[in-house]
Amino acid sequence: MRSVVCTVCLVVLVCLIAGCQEAKQEEPLLVTKTSQPYPDPPSEVSDGITEVVRQWVTDQLDENDVYNIPPRGGKDVSGSLADFHAVHQKDSDTYTVCVDFRDGENTYDVDFFVDREEEGLTVRSVYLHKINGEAVPG
Repeated sequence: MRSVVCTVCLVVLVCLIAGCQEAKQEEPLLVTKTSQPYPDPPSEVSDGITEVVRQWVTDQLDENDVYNIPPRGGKDVSGSLADFHAVHQKDSDTYTVCVDFRDGENTYDVDFFVDREEEGLTVRSVYLHKINGEAVPG
């Protein structure tokens, strides 16, 4: 009887050393993106949002066709509309879109928050996010 127990112990020990634990592998952890619970909106919604932001910026242009970006972190900057990035949905009624503005020397990354309301889409707030790729403090 003792030889059977020793044999079983030896087999278990050999399996552990040789890596015979394959049958006990755990399922891999699923990593989910929790920072954006909503999928990106369909293209017709994104197009509508970028058009609302484009019109809003156009309405805000100064006499030189330059947009004065709301100051942040002591920065008072302005630039011309350059590029739109992807539109993202933040909650059931709020979207964001990043827009690049340029002044010849610098690129300003400006985030627009757009709300869906009964009367349509409205720019709720504007946020200077980065200058030349560097986050703006404040």
